[in-house]
Amino acid sequence: MNINLWLVALFLVLSLVISSYAASTQPYQFRKLLRSVASPSKSRSGGGGS
Repeated sequence: MNINLWLVALFLVLSLVISSYAASTQPYQFRKLLRSVASPSKSRSGGGGS
């Protein structure tokens, strides 16, 4: 039970740090970063897909 409490607290702190970082940086830059992380193969290869 104590471990679950620590995990929840750690997750809340991490989400707070990420959200504050997203608010401090430019929204467009952060959105571009998220898009590149979400689909790296799509942004890497131009027309080499299936």
